[in-house]
Amino acid sequence: MKTRRLFLTTILTVAAWVVIQATAFAAGATVRLAKTKVEAVDLTNLTFTVTVKATNLVVFITPDTRFFKAGKSATSKDLTVGETVHGTLRKAAEARREAVRIYLGDEAGK
Repeated sequence: MKTRRLFLTTILTVAAWVVIQATAFAAGATVRLAKTKVEAVDLTNLTFTVTVKATNLVVFITPDTRFFKAGKSATSKDLTVGETVHGTLRKAAEARREAVRIYLGDEAGK
């Protein structure tokens, strides 16, 4: 009887965890941007484009976006076509990807 109760408790706990994770993922979850090259920069519309798995991905720059280069703070003006970038993106409404932390160059994100 105790084993059955423990089993049911475990199943319910796992199911609750899956629901919580799915909800968080759908509502502004962050995803990692692996090292890739900048294909285009549009500072008028506050976006930059990178290639991810042979697909162009437009990333939106927000007031909360933080840029880093060589271990120091940088700005969106430091983005250049052909530069290696990686970092963290936030999934926003309408399948938008917003930059959270972007590392310019080959430095490791911390």
